[in-house]
Amino acid sequence: MPQLLYKIRNTLLSQSACLRLNQTIRSLYKHKYLFSKTAPNVVFHSKMFYNLSTLWIKQLAEQATFLLNQFNTPSSLLFQVLLIRLFSLQKQELAPTSPLICWTLIYTFHHYRYNHIAAQLFLLLQSDTWLSFRCNNLLANNIIGGSKALKDMLPQIFLRTYCPIMVKYNLIYQEQITSANGSSLCTWSQFSKRLFAHHRSTQRAPKFYKALQAIFLHDHDISSITLPEIDQDTGLLLSHISEDLFQRTVTTVRRSHPHDPISLTLKSFYRLATNPYYFPSLSSTHSSLIPNKGYF
Repeated sequence: MPQLLYKIRNTLLSQSACLRLNQTIRSLYKHKYLFSKTAPNVVFHSKMFYNLSTLWIKQLAEQATFLLNQFNTPSSLLFQVLLIRLFSLQKQELAPTSPLICWTLIYTFHHYRYNHIAAQLFLLLQSDTWLSFRCNNLLANNIIGGSKALKDMLPQIFLRTYCPIMVKYNLIYQEQITSANGSSLCTWSQFSKRLFAHHRSTQRAPKFYKALQAIFLHDHDISSITLPEIDQDTGLLLSHISEDLFQRTVTTVRRSHPHDPISLTLKSFYRLATNPYYFPSLSSTHSSLIPNKGYF
């Protein structure tokens, strides 16, 4: 058992693999000490008898201690490397906070087996033990920009299919794809103008965004608001004070693609009371109707 635990420090085993190895170890004990194959297994794990420990429990204890020692290492270089790997895992998993604090699994163990930190956390989450890590602000790495994580709202099939694409667009929160008033989904032209997605130059809505629309919208729930009354940057209604100003606004609003939907009203349980993270700032640009200077 000690040699086996030493070898699995860098090659972690799933719970099913540990159970199969436990069966082999018990069979070896039964054969060596001339027990019948039908002898109850509980006898060998009893403290009154051989007191055999299961490989799964031993591995959990070893990896929990090893993970704790890693992030409390006095070596600054090793700590920086661990931070890079941890935050990279957080980005790949679309997590709003560090996986040390909270992590909703997307894939199976087979997907994480070559990422040592991910495999350690996966095994600890799959166990029946209640383990938690108390982290400082640096390790917590809370991502700002929203409060409703998309990962907690989208189905597993969607996440497994489009998770790498969503990472490229830096999508973590619902607020990122919601209009400023919180009641409608952004069109692709509105979404592509936001700062976190501005580095992408795709003109047409990709497959993942159409799949998002199918989840957040009703097929028939398309608003009848005409195009000139929609601000394509914010998704808000344009308030026209006079006919002259309204006509000027109509000439300035253009669509990036004629096939984009006019307004995408969210399903009632997806609507937000407000979206303060992406509300247009009016106080930064103050315009006066009558100039203070220039008259005589």
